[in-house]
Amino acid sequence: MKKLCVVMVLTCILMCAAIGANAAADASGRPTPWEDSKLKICVAETFSEFEDAEIDILESYLWFSPDFASAAKWEAGRFVITDSPSIERYAFRFITGEMGRALMQEEQNGALGMGFYIENNTSQAFYAGPYMVGTSANAVVAQGRPIYLVDLEGNITKAEDAEGMGMALIPSGFRGHVVFFKEDLTGAGGTGDIPEGNYIGYPGFELVYSAVGVSKNESIVLDNVFFFGYDFNDKARELIDQPVQSDYPAPQPDESSPSPSAEPEQTEEIVPTQQPETQAPASSTDAPLPSSSGQIDSSQNGGLGWYILGAALILCAAAVIIIVMVKKNKGGQGE
Repeated sequence: MKKLCVVMVLTCILMCAAIGANAAADASGRPTPWEDSKLKICVAETFSEFEDAEIDILESYLWFSPDFASAAKWEAGRFVITDSPSIERYAFRFITGEMGRALMQEEQNGALGMGFYIENNTSQAFYAGPYMVGTSANAVVAQGRPIYLVDLEGNITKAEDAEGMGMALIPSGFRGHVVFFKEDLTGAGGTGDIPEGNYIGYPGFELVYSAVGVSKNESIVLDNVFFFGYDFNDKARELIDQPVQSDYPAPQPDESSPSPSAEPEQTEEIVPTQQPETQAPASSTDAPLPSSSGQIDSSQNGGLGWYILGAALILCAAAVIIIVMVKKNKGGQGE
C-alpha cells in the first residue's frame, strides 16, 4: 500500500511538472516572454530616429519589392501605411542606425526569438511576416513554421497560415505583436539555411493581400522590432501595451478572406555585407508567391495543461485518501 501511495504521489508531481512544458503555445514547448518571466526582451528598433513626415519612395533608406503603398508616413516613431491599393505581395526594409547597435553579436546569436508590433486598422485580414536584413542573408520564417499573435492583453494564438508561407494572418482590428523563433528563420528567396553568425541589423517586413482605404481612415501600423532571450544585458525597453494609433478606430471586419492574384516579377533584395550601420547592401532573390489561398481555424493552445492539472489534482486527492485510510487502519489494529 505504501508503494502504491508513493507511485501515485510521484505521478502527481510529474504531471504537475508537465503542465509547465505544455503551457507554452508552441507545440515544441518553446516559451515566449508572455509565458516565461525569465525571458528578457530587447526592443532593438523603435523608428525613433525618423521625424514625422510623409515617406517618399525615392528615399535612400527605403528599399521595396516589387511594389509599395501609395502613401505612408512616419508618425511619432511609427511606420504608418495610410493608403494602398490591394497588393498581392511586397517586401520592404529600412536602413536605420538603431537596430544594429541594440545587441552584441553574441547576444543576438543567443536570442531565442523575435517579434514586432502591428496594427490592422483596415476592414480586411492580410498576411504579415518578417523580412529582416542580415550581414549574410535576409531572414524570413521558413514555410510551414509557426508564427504567433499576442494581443495587448497577452493572449497568445498560433497565427493562421493556410498557405504555409511562414507568415501570419492578421485579422481585421488586431493590435498586438507578431512573434516567431529564430531557429525557424531561413534565407529569403529559397536560399536555404542562414549562415551562422548572420547579424540582423536592418528591420524589414513583408505583407500579402493587404489594402488600405484612405477614404475610410484605415491604416496599417508597424513598430517596435524586438529580440527575446535569457542572456541579454539589462537594457530592454518596454513593449507596447496599448494601441498606438488610437485616432484610427477599430474597423468592422469584412467577411471576405484574402485571395490570390497574378504573380509579380522576381526582383532583387538587399543585404548588408558587414555591420549594418556602416555597409552598403548586396543582392539576392525574392521569395516566390503562393499558388492558392484559404483559411484554417487558429488553435488556441494551453488547454492540455488544464487537463493535466485536473488529472494531477485527482491523483493527489486519491493518494491523500489512501494514506489517511491506511493510517486509520493501522490505528485500529494497534488498539
